[in-house]
Amino acid sequence: MKKIDNSRRMRFTLAHELGHVLLPWHVETVQCDMQQQGYPEEVTVESPNSIGIAQEHQANSFASHVLVPRAFLRDIAPGYVRVPDALARLEQANVSAAAGVVALASSLPAGYVFLVRGMSRMIRSPGTELPFNWAGITPELRPALMESSVDFGQVTHQGQLVEWFEFIESANYKPLDNEPRSSMEILIAALQGSSLCHDVDAAARSITAKVGGVLSARRDLSSVPDIQALLAYKFSMDVRYSKLLDSAEFRLYLTKKSIEVAAKRDARS
Repeated sequence: MKKIDNSRRMRFTLAHELGHVLLPWHVETVQCDMQQQGYPEEVTVESPNSIGIAQEHQANSFASHVLVPRAFLRDIAPGYVRVPDALARLEQANVSAAAGVVALASSLPAGYVFLVRGMSRMIRSPGTELPFNWAGITPELRPALMESSVDFGQVTHQGQLVEWFEFIESANYKPLDNEPRSSMEILIAALQGSSLCHDVDAAARSITAKVGGVLSARRDLSSVPDIQALLAYKFSMDVRYSKLLDSAEFRLYLTKKSIEVAAKRDARS
């Protein structure tokens, strides 16, 4: 192994190699190629050995979990957060910008995209969809992200330029003390005044199923603003229902549903 001067690279390399040792299906099955790791610098994988490539990615994932524990990530990013603040706290992990941002993104709710200098691909938080079709190189991607995102910026993190893009709106949650209707009753009223009024029952079932699917993937979110922001984002990315967000009644439905879900989750904790 050639000498590694960067201490962060060394820590990641050691954790990566530990992964090969502790993951039983890696032992004596493939020779580790440091040029296939992909972290902390992004590289092009040239080896045709698909098993070896998969194992390198698995060792990377193992290293990421060791160096940036999920408990630590939940503390700095329990839900929707200000990216600069989260990256500032992530510095404590002392890993490369690429490895740290990949770990952070994996913990964030849907709606975040990152570009890290030196990496040839964007990093998205799970469930993040883009409001445009893209197939190209990073320089072409950046203007599209800037134009379509709700907010964006850049910071220097671990000596590397990190650009971040948010596609979620800030939640404008207000208590609904004077709203006696259930979320379903509000949804029905919203659909009756929409373009989906021709089959309200079917639309309500479809929307309810979508909400259930979105929330089941993020059972860790328990605050009303986080739940509301996630739902609003996922509906904004769905061409079938995005126009519903123009309706104050549908927005009210999302708020009421978020309150109901948060109350149930709080009662279980």
